[in-house]
Amino acid sequence: MVVSTLGSYLSAEAMSIFRSLGVEHFIIAYDCDQTGKKAITKIAAEVGGTVHYLGGMKPGQDPADKLKHVIGSISGFSLRHLVASAKKHQSETDKPINVSFISCGPRGQRNVVFSPAEAVDDAKLFEEADATEYYYNVDDFMPLLSYDHGNKAMLDQTLNDITKLLEARHTEPQSDRVFTIPVKFLQTEAYTDLGSALILWLRLVIEQQAKKHRIRQPDTVLAEWLNTTRKTILVYKRALMGLGYLNIDTSTRPQKVSVRYFPKS
Repeated sequence: MVVSTLGSYLSAEAMSIFRSLGVEHFIIAYDCDQTGKKAITKIAAEVGGTVHYLGGMKPGQDPADKLKHVIGSISGFSLRHLVASAKKHQSETDKPINVSFISCGPRGQRNVVFSPAEAVDDAKLFEEADATEYYYNVDDFMPLLSYDHGNKAMLDQTLNDITKLLEARHTEPQSDRVFTIPVKFLQTEAYTDLGSALILWLRLVIEQQAKKHRIRQPDTVLAEWLNTTRKTILVYKRALMGLGYLNIDTSTRPQKVSVRYFPKS
């Protein structure tokens, strides 16, 4: 039986249902962050049975990350668009929006199975400090930040390739040419909200971190960087500003552009 607790908390009602069904052993798959760890120990103290933690994850990693390669093989970037759309429209209705998918394969190979780690009181689970940022190789991304904007299939493939790179989430530099992205931005999958404007956002992130100050370039130069048009750059800039991920100072010439990693509250 698999149950979503809708947060890092096991309600008394849910526990009552488990007990009525005779459930004695649990495998908990919460985020590997401070909130998740605290919830794991709390549940272990309350349920009275055997509690295992779904292990094999890095500090700060979401259990869903373990299935990313499976999701990608099923429907690629389209599934991410589906989930992003559900999240976007959730606020417009008082009813829950559910997105489900079923995977299948050859008989005898249809289950994705993870072995639980040792019991939850294993001290190793709580030793490592959570990372604050992830490292990415500039040279891995740059070829993907230039594309034929008129080719929808190529654009979708580019976004899919970028997403796969982002999901690597290295906690240490892998080369001398790296840029960083805060852990929270990746854990919340905020990049799915940016759509194709993610390409401009990432290029600005790389340029901004390399120069250690805001970017001072006209739209024509930004368009050259992405091998696209000024019209597309304007569309992307409006999208990023609307979501709160871009600051633009037009009081100077050329304009000053800087990225944000989190929208203003």
